[in-house]
Amino acid sequence: MASLSKENYNPEEYLLDTLNNLDIGFVKVSNDGTILNHNLTF
Repeated sequence: MASLSKENYNPEEYLLDTLNNLDIGFVKVSNDGTILNHNLTF
């Protein structure tokens, strides 16, 4: 998980990490920052 230390805090990177961790289904952000679209599965 992203570090929240002041010396190493990148809001955009933290957001990407959060989206990656949530894996919301609509979009998946891979570790290298590439956005991967995938179909929703119900």
